Amino acid sequence: MKFKIALGGLILFLWTCGVYSFTGVTFPPEVKSVYVAPIENIAANSPSQIEFLLNDAIKDNFLKFSELNLSNSPADLNLYVKITSYNISSVAPSHDQAYQTRVTMQVSTKYVQRVPEEKEWTRSFSRFVDIPADKELAQVEQQVIEELVRQLSNDIFYGAGQDW
Repeated sequence: MKFKIALGGLILFLWTCGVYSFTGVTFPPEVKSVYVAPIENIAANSPSQIEFLLNDAIKDNFLKFSELNLSNSPADLNLYVKITSYNISSVAPSHDQAYQTRVTMQVSTKYVQRVPEEKEWTRSFSRFVDIPADKELAQVEQQVIEELVRQLSNDIFYGAGQDW
């Protein structure tokens, strides 16, 4: 496919063999739909409902940043996400900081592509948020959860488009 784009007198030609989005994520043209399976949460001490927030955020990324249709059952591209750990730990102080609290969440994602050929791969992602020493986790927990979900849903979305 050939696209011609004029930008302030500059003309760019884009050649593509996949469906491109301005996020840099591409999918083969045969991939038309994506299924995000309900997220499995095996992290013993994770906040309740975090798997639902992450599931919604992943779906939102596909709706906003791709041309793929969401499916309620297995589709051309399938994502199976598992929350494997959710940890709260102390971070040792540096020369100009006091102890901080670090919240870390890790997920494992299995990608299964069914078209144009059967293909499968797995990726793990881990993200953390540091809480300043002058704040209690209970004060900022909702913001921490939202930030972890945002970061991990982006990682999962971009991971889906990087193996083509």
